[in-house]
Amino acid sequence: MFFLKFVHFVKYIAFLFLLYVLFCTNFIYNTGSLVASRGYFIPKESSLFTFSVTLDNIGNGEYWLYGEDDAFYYYAGVMPYAVMAKDAPCPGLDKLDYRTWCGVAVPTHDGYPQ
Repeated sequence: MFFLKFVHFVKYIAFLFLLYVLFCTNFIYNTGSLVASRGYFIPKESSLFTFSVTLDNIGNGEYWLYGEDDAFYYYAGVMPYAVMAKDAPCPGLDKLDYRTWCGVAVPTHDGYPQ
């Protein structure tokens, strides 16, 4: 009897965990984008669960320009992508303008932002 209650409890916890992953993380969006888009990627510093796109490419490409997670900001307008820690002191920071990021050397180019 105790074993059956334990199995029921484990199933209930697994169901709650599944609901959390599906509705409280970016797992579904990131997985779908990885499957459907050739240019989409998740930075190695982030994960399927925490990475969030803050600005998509508005052109024909299927990739993001700016993204973030709990610890970093990302800019994918150059390769390799640029990363800035969120806890870095940076006056005048605009997370959607890599030119305002502190301590990050990004090669200049003619792309976004304008």
